[in-house]
Amino acid sequence: MIDHLGRDASHRLMNIINISWSSRRLSRDWKRTTVISIRKLQKDARFPESYRPIVLTSVACKIVEKMLLKRLLFYLNSRHLLPKEEYGFKSGHSTTDQVLFICQKIRYAHNFKPTHHAVGTFLELSKAFDTV
Repeated sequence: MIDHLGRDASHRLMNIINISWSSRRLSRDWKRTTVISIRKLQKDARFPESYRPIVLTSVACKIVEKMLLKRLLFYLNSRHLLPKEEYGFKSGHSTTDQVLFICQKIRYAHNFKPTHHAVGTFLELSKAFDTV
């Protein structure tokens, strides 16, 4: 629907979003959400952990979120504030890239021992967001 807005409507929407951005206020309607619980496959319906919450937000709020993400990433990348080893939530990077990066570091350290070393710390973060 947003992609098919006319030129005038697109400019009006952009103006509304920019006013919201500069005033640091988000419309109450844009912040309104609907939470739907969907039961995970083969999980007992009696337990809360058997459900995955799905949050539905307004289209306008999603547009603002994407704009905020792009502006934040531009700021962080232009000032080199994210380490090159950071692969999470980066366009063009995946967990596969991170695994290959670690493997290459290990091979490099192994090939040039004893002057180079590889040390790794791995954390188990399953259900980490359940307590946030």
